[in-house]
Amino acid sequence: MTPADALKSWQGSAPHNDVITNKNTWSTMTWNAIGVGIYKGVAHVWFGKAADPAGAPVVTGPMTGGEGNDILSGNDQNNVLQGFGGNDRLNQSGGADTMDGGNGVDTAVYTGKRSDYRLDTTSTVRIDKLGGGTDTLISIERIQFSDGTLAFDKGAGEIAGSAYRLYQAAFERTPDTGGLSFWIKEMDKGVRLKNVAENFLASREFVQTYGTAATVTNTKYVELLYQHTLGRAFDQGGLNFWVSRLDTGTNDRADLLVQFSESPENQARVSAAVKDGIWYV
Repeated sequence: MTPADALKSWQGSAPHNDVITNKNTWSTMTWNAIGVGIYKGVAHVWFGKAADPAGAPVVTGPMTGGEGNDILSGNDQNNVLQGFGGNDRLNQSGGADTMDGGNGVDTAVYTGKRSDYRLDTTSTVRIDKLGGGTDTLISIERIQFSDGTLAFDKGAGEIAGSAYRLYQAAFERTPDTGGLSFWIKEMDKGVRLKNVAENFLASREFVQTYGTAATVTNTKYVELLYQHTLGRAFDQGGLNFWVSRLDTGTNDRADLLVQFSESPENQARVSAAVKDGIWYV
């Protein structure tokens, strides 16, 4: 149930009494007006000694989420939005906002195109809204624009970075936007990186470079991984180790593709290409 559904249900329910617990200096107040509503995505309850003729309420302090997947929106003021746990969506508003996603894969949502904003990713991500304020983004993994999304979850084991590196490892090229976008979205739904690798192994492009188990020996396959993923010749100790893993059935070829793709050496090799984020649509 959404906040709007809950408030609608409450407003439309049979007449009843609600209790507001007053404490400390508020204990002697008599409330004569109370209301509920949704304003720019914010669920609110207000009460006072008389109806407020000024209209909708204004968020004046930090807006915080919980441990679930929250949707937070500010207003035209300088807001602080804090997502905490879960995969949160923090919506752009007016003013110069601070958006802190906390844990999870969190998304800052902007209504304009990528070209409508200027990004500074040298340390904390800052977004200049051309003709507006500057937002500061903390622990935000994705920035969604109207024409695509810029992903910053590019570290070891993180979805966008893992998908990008697997493309580079399997096909020795920059990922095409359509294919990369598809697999990032699939991984967001729970598809594992090894499942993606298995799909790559079956592709015509992969077979043209790496062959199949029927046409290329385990030794040659590992040599090709060193050549095309890491861009260098194999070292004998590494070659022997990985060939043994294949020969004994400890790992299969999709496992090795993932291992080489996510290796610290390959992460370093790809880091320059993803330092300013990974674009997908």
